[in-house]
Amino acid sequence: MVKNAVLKTTVYLDEDILLILRGLADAEKRSQADIIREALQRYLRQIQSPNPKLPESIGRYHSGRSDISQRVEELFRQAVRQEHAGADREQANHVSKTGPIKQSPTKL
Repeated sequence: MVKNAVLKTTVYLDEDILLILRGLADAEKRSQADIIREALQRYLRQIQSPNPKLPESIGRYHSGRSDISQRVEELFRQAVRQEHAGADREQANHVSKTGPIKQSPTKL
């Protein structure tokens, strides 16, 4: 494979980014320029891609249901109700183990 000619340019970076870049270059035993070139190549491939790559988790798992997108609001409400019911049961169990909460008399 024939590489393109490498041309010199100047890039101004924020101090925090430069410190991270230096640390990464030291850790990977690579030049800062090499890391910057690789990052730019990845970025340019990503934005020029006609089909942006979806996260790998998309489509990986199957619930066995085909109606989720049509019933999303209903399913969400069910999940919230179940979560609240679980919290209520947890609170009731705590009260039954510790006894009722005693309130101290208030002064007027």
